[in-house]
Order: sequence, then structure tokens, then C-alpha cells
Amino acid sequence: MSQDPQLPNSEDKVQNPYETPQNPYQQAPTPGGTGASYASPQSNYGYNIPPQSTAGRVFNGNEYDPNAQIPLTPLPLGVALKQLPKQYARILFHPSARTFDGELRKASWDIVWVQLLIYALVSSVLYGITYSIRTTFDTLFITHSVSSPASLFGMGAFFGIIEAIAFIFLIPLGFFASVGIYYLIAKAFKGQGTFLVQSYATLLYTVPTSLVVAIASLLFAFIPIAGTLLVSAISFPISIYTIVLNVFQIQSTHRLSGGKATAVVLIPVGIGILLAIVLVVILFVFLFALMSHLPHSTTY
Repeated sequence: MSQDPQLPNSEDKVQNPYETPQNPYQQAPTPGGTGASYASPQSNYGYNIPPQSTAGRVFNGNEYDPNAQIPLTPLPLGVALKQLPKQYARILFHPSARTFDGELRKASWDIVWVQLLIYALVSSVLYGITYSIRTTFDTLFITHSVSSPASLFGMGAFFGIIEAIAFIFLIPLGFFASVGIYYLIAKAFKGQGTFLVQSYATLLYTVPTSLVVAIASLLFAFIPIAGTLLVSAISFPISIYTIVLNVFQIQSTHRLSGGKATAVVLIPVGIGILLAIVLVVILFVFLFALMSHLPHSTTY
């Protein structure tokens, strides 16, 4: 007598060969719902990956999250000085708000003052020598006099020293005045940055670009008259580029949108251009009025 085959347990489920295989990631239906057909795979594979941000700040579209803070982790002064050339290169050759984000956390007053001191001293020496050479060569070129070149150079050196001393004081004053103006305008647009961070970020492109112009001025100082035009041809595009870099650093420092950062930078530029036009018009009006009151010579 043949034995009946063992029937499957009621709790066991027999897989129908014609059905779609069961998904091992399928979630069990929740009470009162149908459940998800597929569970979301574990994308981090057991690792707690932090949210993507740059230098402690979070992007929200084109704007920065105003609640994101900048964790300042300044470096020792010696280490910070060694890293400056690479920082300058990153800012100049990879311009963007994100590039500034990676540098802002290193801000501290000691590296700000050291950069400013180096910038003022080197620029003062370069411009002092440039002024001495240019004064001598331009005078010789215009007067065609070679009777006393030594006295001409001595006079140029005297005024060059005066200019160098003036630059030592004027450069820091002008720098902080400029940063202060942009800082106040950025605050008017609800910027979140600090004066320290903005000063540090501004120096990262101001120092290298200014020294390039100063070196170019010294090299072309030996070319009378035309040297000034050549320096202007170099400094003008650099000035335009610094405006672009200023927009990026304002956007990064104060967590503003690109449009607001552009407005912060262009408002002082526009006011400066308007004032320059007004001054030129006033000068022409004054000269015209002065010439109209001069006595006319009569010929017989």
C-alpha cells in the first residue's frame, strides 16, 4: 500500500513557478494601508554621512541658509603664512563663493594684520622706487636735458620716499574704510558675516592683485610716458576682476544671494562713478568760467 505524500504545512507557502519571485526588500503591509512595494535601500551602508555643506554653511538654492554658522578654526600664524600662496592661487584661479567658503574658517586677526602689514610695506617700497624712476625718466624725456641727471634722480628719490611713507599709513586706512563701506551695505541687505571674516576674505585677493600691479608699475617705470599707459592696460582688467571676486566673497561671507551680493558691490562703484562725473563737469564749468573772464588781447 503506497503512502500518501506528506502535505505541506499550512504555514508554509509554496512558490508558484509562474509567479513573479517575491522581492526580498518588500515591506510588510502596515495596518490600514497597502504598504510600500519596495523599501528604500540603505544608501549610507551603515555609515552616518554628514549633510553636504561647505565650510559650515548650507546652500538653499542660490542662497545661503541664514541659520548656518561659520565655525572659525584659525590656524597657527606660522602655518597660516605658509598656506597663503596656495590660498591666493585658489581664489584667483577658481573664483566662486564655494571657494571662499573653504577659506573663511581660517580667519583671525593676527593673519589679517600680518597680511596687511606685508601688503603695505611691499607696496610702499615698490611704488616709492617706481615714483623715483618714473619722475627721473619722464623729466629727461620731456626736457631732453642730461646736464644733471643725478640731481633729477635725487629729487625723484626724495618724493619717492615721501610717497612710500604715506602709503604705509594710507593703505591700511583705505583698506578698512573700503571694507567698512561694503560691510555696512551688506548688513543693510541682512548679511550674516562679521567684519573680521570679510576683512580676511578681502585680503585673499587684494594682496596678490595689488602686488601684481605694483610690480608691473616698477617694470614699466623705465619706459617714459608709454609705461604709464601699459600699466593702465594691465591694472584696468585686474580692477574689473577684483570686483567679480568681491561679489563672490560678499556672497560667501554674508550668505547672500548672487543678486544681493552684486548689488552690495555695485552700489559704491556706481556712486563713485557718479561722483567722478559730477567732479569732471564741475571742473570743466570752472575752467570755462575762468577762461571767459580772462582779458582778451587786442591786436592793432
